[in-house]
Amino acid sequence: MKKLFFVSLAFVAHSVCAQEISRTYLDSTFRKTEEGKHSYYRTISKQDDQYLSQTFYKSGKLQLSVKCSTPEGGFYEGVHSEYWENGNKKKTSNYEKGRETGETKSWYENGKPHMTGHWRIWGKTNENRKFVISDFWKESGEQTVTNGKGYYSEEGDVLFEEGPMENEVRVGKWSGRNSRHGLSFEETYDYNGELISGKSIDASGIEYSYTEVDKKPQYKSGMNDFYTFVRTNFRTPKDAKPGRIIIGFLITSEGFVKDVKVLRSLGASTDQEVMNMFEKIERWTPAFHRGKPIDFPFTMPIMIAG
Repeated sequence: MKKLFFVSLAFVAHSVCAQEISRTYLDSTFRKTEEGKHSYYRTISKQDDQYLSQTFYKSGKLQLSVKCSTPEGGFYEGVHSEYWENGNKKKTSNYEKGRETGETKSWYENGKPHMTGHWRIWGKTNENRKFVISDFWKESGEQTVTNGKGYYSEEGDVLFEEGPMENEVRVGKWSGRNSRHGLSFEETYDYNGELISGKSIDASGIEYSYTEVDKKPQYKSGMNDFYTFVRTNFRTPKDAKPGRIIIGFLITSEGFVKDVKVLRSLGASTDQEVMNMFEKIERWTPAFHRGKPIDFPFTMPIMIAG
């Protein structure tokens, strides 16, 4: 009898990871697409006892390089390096078992420094994590945060935010806007960098109050209920091959599941059983960003043992 195992539940950032094993074409948002419609492509190569994942611009210039634990996705391990298309370094960071740790440095496209920061990790099992900023520069070269103190103000493609910093964390009044979610916001932080309260308003004038910037979607009372649902409703076909299935789906801002896709297949019968299972799923509590319910993509690996 075949057994079903959960590997992990990954939230969007689940990574894909010498001799080239595979090549995947990606669009401008790093979603899988067809060759010719791509903005990037990713190769996975075997390197010693690990795998090397490299992402390239369409021009063939290196965009990202990092080692991974498996050829299908697994965890990032070690140094994670990103580059601008002109060849200048964009960011360096470090990963342990798929989680960012230690120091992070970044640079502007013109080669000037952008930011240095690091992860504060605490708790018996290192369950508490906070990324803090030590130094920050404007693109002009002006340093506005030094040794964790100063005023942070940055406008990116999607997010603008600004406010004072002390001891490497946000303090006092902050404000900004997020074009992806159509929000402008104001927030108040205590002197430990913890959010006290926030208010946001969307393009329709609807206001939201919140005490967490981001809240993940939840199934019933929690993820254990979701795992129970899968164990109860996934019927492993008799002809199923051992291995790992990877499923992608979207939880809408109303809490419904849609766009279910098998990203890594073990065969047609297994794929169909995935679709049958998701026809029975109940409504979720959606994800929230600054108080506003939002669409949220998931990937979920399931192992089938022989």
